[in-house]
Amino acid sequence: MTTTPPAPASTALQQLESAAAVLFDFNGTLSADEDLLAAIYCDIAAELGIELTPAAYDTEFLGLSDPQIATALAARAAAGERTVTPEQIADRMAEAYLAAVAHTPRIAAETCRLVRALAGSGVPLAVVTGTYRRLVTGALQAAGFEACFTAVVACEDVTAGKPAPEGFLTAARQLGVTADERVIVVEDSTPGRQAAEGAGMSVLMVGAGGLAVADIGAALPE
Repeated sequence: MTTTPPAPASTALQQLESAAAVLFDFNGTLSADEDLLAAIYCDIAAELGIELTPAAYDTEFLGLSDPQIATALAARAAAGERTVTPEQIADRMAEAYLAAVAHTPRIAAETCRLVRALAGSGVPLAVVTGTYRRLVTGALQAAGFEACFTAVVACEDVTAGKPAPEGFLTAARQLGVTADERVIVVEDSTPGRQAAEGAGMSVLMVGAGGLAVADIGAALPE
């Protein structure tokens, strides 16, 4: 297993094109939306009397699954004598997220182009995410490239979210590949990187002010 250091977009493109399969994280990777998620969760926390800043969200929750975040916030609310269930927090988050992306889509045109190019060249693709299936499928349908992905593994499909490797291993099985066949995971978070490495897969890190998936798509020839 290897973690690929930041690479020029053209180099990253070659790596993805030569992969046996590519597994994409969703939030912050395919969808440039981590700032949106931070804002939504900070708003929910404020409604519950919990202090949570975007910086604290990044430190505590970036890369964790939505059920993990909802459970943590519900526990903090209970400590402050507020009664709320993780399911209620999840529903509040989903409602806010879907409304926001319906107004301003977060999947770039260059990202769509990259996904279509990889799928068109025969590279098996999957999404492995810690968010809810309804949020992912809705966004993929809106972007018009849901059919490019053979598998979508969401938080409902695993018993342990990232940094556990279960999601990536599940996606590989659904694609009919194994980690030693040069499966590349595209991730933006430390828990995601740890999950991919735990699955024995190579990792291409994006985001955090560096290379974005849209940059790789922009490197495709016209």
